[in-house]
Amino acid sequence: MAKICGAESAPTVSSRRLQNSSMIATRLIVDVPPADRTAPLQIEDGFIAAITFQDGYERESWIDGRALPLQRPQPAGSLSFMDLRMKNEARFASPVNSVQFYFPQRALHALADANELSRAEQIQTQLCWLFHEPVFVELGRSLLPAFERPEEPSRLFVDHVLTASALHLLTGHAGAIAAHRVRKGGLAPWQQRRVIELLDSNLSGDISLEDLATACKLSARHFTRAFTQSNGMPPHRWMLGRRVERAKEMMTRGRQPIEEIARLTSFANQSHFTRVFTQVVGESPAAWRRARTS
Repeated sequence: MAKICGAESAPTVSSRRLQNSSMIATRLIVDVPPADRTAPLQIEDGFIAAITFQDGYERESWIDGRALPLQRPQPAGSLSFMDLRMKNEARFASPVNSVQFYFPQRALHALADANELSRAEQIQTQLCWLFHEPVFVELGRSLLPAFERPEEPSRLFVDHVLTASALHLLTGHAGAIAAHRVRKGGLAPWQQRRVIELLDSNLSGDISLEDLATACKLSARHFTRAFTQSNGMPPHRWMLGRRVERAKEMMTRGRQPIEEIARLTSFANQSHFTRVFTQVVGESPAAWRRARTS
């Protein structure tokens, strides 16, 4: 898609591999896309969900050579789906500013099986039709900092967002239904102990959502729901909070430079540490330390 739109570069993030396929999110910004009808996208067994982040987005679309009805320019937060098993072409009448989720069918099948959902073969929402979809918009927006600062997001965070996006596609737009009754309640005490041990020993975030769920003998979907119910937040946010608590302990007990504390608590750099610490605590690390050591 990036090459067809004329993008010079397109940063991406990807999930763990599922059945030898990875789900991928791509940041696509093209100020002056080609004026002509694009070449067809490569035919393959998968889907694209594309969210625009600009007002006045306008394009023409063709599916298997058939022109779709024209829509008026759409606002930021509009979403459209493409089925890559069909011949997809477009002509862009405005700049492109979007996040595009790529879902291979094999990965969707594996995710459906692991989460006790029926497999879905078709997207039921009208293809290539722009409409407002707040869940996908927020998931796409949550990835914007990851595209701008790729060294910062943890594997756990990227897995969380891409898995949530795929599950929403399956249940919200492809008709997948739960094969069994959804489990209710939080984590059992042994599950809580086990997952905290794993997170504490992997504060860098180099652990996948599937790893945590497997350790608790749950699907990723049920694990995320149970963890959030038990802890008041999803795993990746809990992990960031734990890093901040470790940093507080270091700042209270010693005189290590903030840059060194950032490194020891697995933040990408001092800037990343300061930004997260300020979001969680409400003041910068330097201000927090001064208030407690003066």
